[in-house]
Amino acid sequence: MRIIVTHDVDLLNTRDHRFEAFLVKRVARSLVEGAAGRCSRSEVMQRVREILADRINHLDALIGFDLAHGVRSTFFFGMANGLHLNYSREAAKPWVVRVMAAGLDVGVHGISYDDPEAIREEHDAFQALSGLDRFGNRMHYLRMSDRTLGCLARAGYLYDSSVESLEAPFRRDGSIHHALPYSRRKVYYLFVPSLK
Repeated sequence: MRIIVTHDVDLLNTRDHRFEAFLVKRVARSLVEGAAGRCSRSEVMQRVREILADRINHLDALIGFDLAHGVRSTFFFGMANGLHLNYSREAAKPWVVRVMAAGLDVGVHGISYDDPEAIREEHDAFQALSGLDRFGNRMHYLRMSDRTLGCLARAGYLYDSSVESLEAPFRRDGSIHHALPYSRRKVYYLFVPSLK
């Protein structure tokens, strides 16, 4: 059995969320979890300190863990903003470079799912930022419409890992490469005639 892990990079820093209720909700949820005994008082305090110190992401720890344990993972970064995904492309770039330098895969954590131009813009922005020609997509909140997969294929994405119950997983070097770690979901390989 293989377990293939993906990381949706929703948060890079606290300051991107300073004018939203998101941080208040995060603190409140930690307090409720602490009161319910689902986490310790020290863990609640650590979460609050991390928010105050702008250490809201743990990408270095995830990269280190994946490398230490031989986990071949993919990190999906946002190229557009929406639904609490608020960091800039410039903020994402050093992390994309860092993940690629570690030998792990990267792709787009897509916001647009029904606008062909916006889908293409996210693809092209990531291509310019990463220097990659072949990469995939995983939709933020797994949002899809009847048009999404066709739009993704026309934009140039190699695969999408958002869709459940599709039977054609993306393969590289003869092995399944991307799948969701917590379900029976399979990755959809987008047929692009120019890629063989």
